[in-house]
Amino acid sequence: MALPHLFISVAFAEAAARSRFVRWALIALVALVSVSNLLVTNQYWYQFVRNGADDSWSDAIYAVADKLKQMDADQVALPDWGMLDSLCVLTNDKPPGHHINASFLTGSPAQIEDDLRTLSDEKVIWLEHVAGHEATAGINESIFRVVRLAGFKPVMIEAYSDTNGRAIFQSFRFVRETRDANK
Repeated sequence: MALPHLFISVAFAEAAARSRFVRWALIALVALVSVSNLLVTNQYWYQFVRNGADDSWSDAIYAVADKLKQMDADQVALPDWGMLDSLCVLTNDKPPGHHINASFLTGSPAQIEDDLRTLSDEKVIWLEHVAGHEATAGINESIFRVVRLAGFKPVMIEAYSDTNGRAIFQSFRFVRETRDANK
């Protein structure tokens, strides 16, 4: 029990011991507060059942983990926050997750070379939240913009939905864009 609750309960017990009227008033007050607490908890439960969890705690991560276990991937690239720890636990870090930071393809020459190697590796699966569900707003578009400038395009593998049917995650690979010489 929390310490403030202990002091309040001692004060209520002492007040109830002094007068019969105070005892019934305190019983009514505690009952009112308890019912109010149950109603608030019930509203939260209703909203949780109806809407599901927040995007960063979506149950769609289970489908992602199951799919990753079946794929022949060396690594999972994660440009957004909120998936790395869950995937590590659910897949025993196989394939290992790698967080992509905001300086992707814009850092030092050595980092850009590493980033290009990651982009061109066909055994790297990219996983992100679908647009509108990102933890870091706009991260998907900023990654896509620099990747397109580097001459790559995303190839969608699959979208993953939560139990309420909302698409939360999507996986893809990047392939080098081929330019048609006749254009």
